[in-house]
Amino acid sequence: HANLTHGDLDVDGVGEAVRMLRVQADADGRIIGFRPATLVVPAAREAEARVLLSSMALARDLSTDQQPTGNPLAGLNLALVVEPRLDAASTADYYVFAPGSDGAILAAFLDGVMGPRVESQEAPFDRLGMQYRAYMDFGISLAEHRAAVKGDVAPYA
Repeated sequence: HANLTHGDLDVDGVGEAVRMLRVQADADGRIIGFRPATLVVPAAREAEARVLLSSMALARDLSTDQQPTGNPLAGLNLALVVEPRLDAASTADYYVFAPGSDGAILAAFLDGVMGPRVESQEAPFDRLGMQYRAYMDFGISLAEHRAAVKGDVAPYA
């Protein structure tokens, strides 16, 4: 689906994932223009991701290349989400998502109720007290595959 990159969790890798997200095209080849909003990482990469997103400058080798030292990811305001359950599949892979309103993952709730429903009634005549039950009616689905890019990295050492 043109939403998989093999860059590591570094400036170049995340930068490529952001670029890929921004240039996703619809079925007619028109650029959709997704805005990167969230970087999702496994718990094993949390420290690296925090440093990557919060650093204002990058260290450079002494050279005469005259390249800037600013961190190009610092101004993106990517929210960091650490999801420990990702570690079970890979401690290296990461994801860049567009805002939730762009629909990479959809959640639907019956009658628009986004929390549990709690019902109560008095206990039968031979018991004192109340009876309660709680339940939620919802569904989750993957929707717009172009609203996310996966950084598929070799196993993290």
